[in-house]
Amino acid sequence: MPLSNMKVLLGLLLLISVASCTWSVVKKDTGTIAIATSFTATNTGYVAGGTASLSPLFLYTTDGGQNFVNRGMNDSSAAAMMSIRMGSSTWGIAGALGFMGLPCGAYTTDGKTWVDMDHDFTLLCAFQGAAAVNDGKTGVLIGSFSDRLDRRGNGIQITTDAGQTWTQINGDTGSIPVRYGDFLSANAGYVTSGIWAEDSAPSRVHRVDSEFHLTRHLAVDPIKNTARVIRRPALEQVDLSGYSAMISAVSNAGQDWKLVLNMTNQGVYMNEISCVDVNTCWAVMEGIDAHGNDTASIIYTNNAWSSYTVQLTVPGGSLVCIDMLSSTVGWAGGALLSGDIQGKFEGQFYKTMDGVHWTLDSSISDFYPMDLSVTDSTHAYAAGINSVGVSSFASYSA
Repeated sequence: MPLSNMKVLLGLLLLISVASCTWSVVKKDTGTIAIATSFTATNTGYVAGGTASLSPLFLYTTDGGQNFVNRGMNDSSAAAMMSIRMGSSTWGIAGALGFMGLPCGAYTTDGKTWVDMDHDFTLLCAFQGAAAVNDGKTGVLIGSFSDRLDRRGNGIQITTDAGQTWTQINGDTGSIPVRYGDFLSANAGYVTSGIWAEDSAPSRVHRVDSEFHLTRHLAVDPIKNTARVIRRPALEQVDLSGYSAMISAVSNAGQDWKLVLNMTNQGVYMNEISCVDVNTCWAVMEGIDAHGNDTASIIYTNNAWSSYTVQLTVPGGSLVCIDMLSSTVGWAGGALLSGDIQGKFEGQFYKTMDGVHWTLDSSISDFYPMDLSVTDSTHAYAAGINSVGVSSFASYSA
């Protein structure tokens, strides 16, 4: 082959390779609310949520989301799942937004059959965070709850015996709602907390309308079976107070809590956290800057949050989810809130290949990623919402 033709061929192959290394939506309308995902292998995993009739969604795929089958729950015909984490191909847990009679969560010990965590006495629960340890028995649901014994619960539900028993434990942040968490074992984990100024208790169900504010920009309602994108008007007067971002270290099977990071009245609140060991973690946070504009950041620690560095700041953006495959490879997802086109968000995916520097890899119009799952250096998945509250599922393949 002539050298000139070989150069053309190599150039085409390079273009094809670059074009394929991007995020794309592979499934739309996976459910009324389906915003949580967890994969255990390159093409195998779950998307969790709830249908318009409040049927539980445990959508299972073995082909990277091209096709799903709903495995549902073995002992409940109604549920609204908000979070899911698989510790292995057989062990996993899921958190729910539950009211009288609706499950607060579910677990599986075979990777196929999902059963109620069996808290019939709970009046209300909202577990937007979940963590499952690869030991086949430890799982943690993170959020708020109310029952006859504790009307203002704010912390975790933890199991260390594969879902047979659950312990309800309040955190150390007072009235600041806990939000997400990551656990390496029953004795080593972190929980994020946060609140924003516009709502007195944004991570709790509001009044009698059953609406739950997942972030400052998104609310879900399992009773009306809707998701609502919240567009915030420009601020005439900037006030950073009323915001809070915290991280707590949790040990001793959830009994011991220690506040390791407290950013109060700085205009930000915490979202997801991802750790590769007890010292090395990344977290995403968002809020407003000193001028009242939307902003989001990725922060990092290598000393168990004794100190941290800001690795990325996204002006005009939101960052909700993050998942680190290793100390060098990981993804973060959110949306660009300013400069949107025709009222649609611009979903954004940031990647790191060294654990330090983050680059914008892909943008997807009208897709707001709520959860990420990274399986290897060339495959990742995201569940999200569009501007009218319809769920979508996206994948990355290199």
